[in-house]
Amino acid sequence: MKKLMQHVLLYGLLALLPSMGFSQIPVCGFDGLYKNLMKDPAYAQGVNLMNQAIKAKEAQINAQNLLYKNANIVGGIYELPVVVHVLVPNHEAVGTAYNPSDQSIKDMINNCNTIFAGNNAKNTGPPIPIRLQLAQRSPSCGASTGIDRIDASSIANYKDIGLAHGSGSTGAPKAACK
Repeated sequence: MKKLMQHVLLYGLLALLPSMGFSQIPVCGFDGLYKNLMKDPAYAQGVNLMNQAIKAKEAQINAQNLLYKNANIVGGIYELPVVVHVLVPNHEAVGTAYNPSDQSIKDMINNCNTIFAGNNAKNTGPPIPIRLQLAQRSPSCGASTGIDRIDASSIANYKDIGLAHGSGSTGAPKAACK
């Protein structure tokens, strides 16, 4: 048993020996150059000033981000009422591809709001203080759902081609769809 323990200890030390020898080797040639450069007081002072400037800028960015994140809590978000106009070309039922359901439209608006709030991978910058919401009133101050479904089956060329894109293209002119 004693001989077994001696062998385990010996092989354990032999296994650690290579790593102990390599621990003194620099990772790359830059390490030695950097250490020599840092011996120069002017160079070391420049490096320290640069590091301080980087830390100050990082602190400034973090403080700005906190202000933007707090904007959602204290208000400061512009709520914009929107009206979604759905042009239905062939009398499709609500909930189909060309006539999305009210919930689908609300989900699309909520997706935009998620992007504006910075809670989505598509917005990598600070939050945008805008929130879209379906209009609750018409221009004449009457009640509204914010979703305007328009029977476009009688608009020339819209049913078969859709909206004209630019000059010279076929399709229904924009003015006819308004």
